[in-house]
Amino acid sequence: MNDREIKIKQELLNGFPYLNDKIRVQRDRRIYAEVDYANFVEVFEYAIQKLNFTFLCTITGLDTGEKIALIY
Repeated sequence: MNDREIKIKQELLNGFPYLNDKIRVQRDRRIYAEVDYANFVEVFEYAIQKLNFTFLCTITGLDTGEKIALIY
């Protein structure tokens, strides 16, 4: 894991403290954040506007039995 992923994780935690314990860096270029539906837009817009994310490569649906989850 390189410094870029650690920096992104820390910036997300600084902007959204409620993501504490919900962000993990799996490996280079793979950062996972579990974001509730109610907060998704603000975190997604932050990633685009402040962290310069410009590309979304995958959206997957997951039936959890109680609800449908989306994995971006």
